[in-house]
Amino acid sequence: MINQVSAMNCEMCGRNIENPYDVNVEGVVMQLCKNCIRFGTIINKPKSIIKANKIDIKKDEITEVIAEDFAVKIKNARELRQLMQKDLAKEIGVKESLIHKVESGGMEPSLDLAKKFEKFLSIKLIEKQKEELNKIKSNKNTLTIGDILNIKQ
Repeated sequence: MINQVSAMNCEMCGRNIENPYDVNVEGVVMQLCKNCIRFGTIINKPKSIIKANKIDIKKDEITEVIAEDFAVKIKNARELRQLMQKDLAKEIGVKESLIHKVESGGMEPSLDLAKKFEKFLSIKLIEKQKEELNKIKSNKNTLTIGDILNIKQ
């Protein structure tokens, strides 16, 4: 039997690669081949595959989330200032239809948009939330995507 070196696949194109690049693609860190690194920003140059018998990961992660009652808060603050939706849209630089969707609860604002609302309307929409990540254990020789993913409770 021939002794083969363990390789992995590029997470973008699926090509077999031995030394992947860690690349940030639209906020997601991926392991890519040399041909696919143009789709993002290189974080780390190629390195050898990590081998482990056991991995224990336990972290607390603080994330920012939009308040559940965002629509009511935004609408009440706008009406308190006696602004029409089109006036608010003009002030924060978005379309009036976007203001309507957010106030009706049909769309949750992005963090950037929520920060604009907070600043202009002097309200609190973004809440910090603490998440505890589970322990991940593996008895495999190489790490898989499943080993790396944070399993949320």
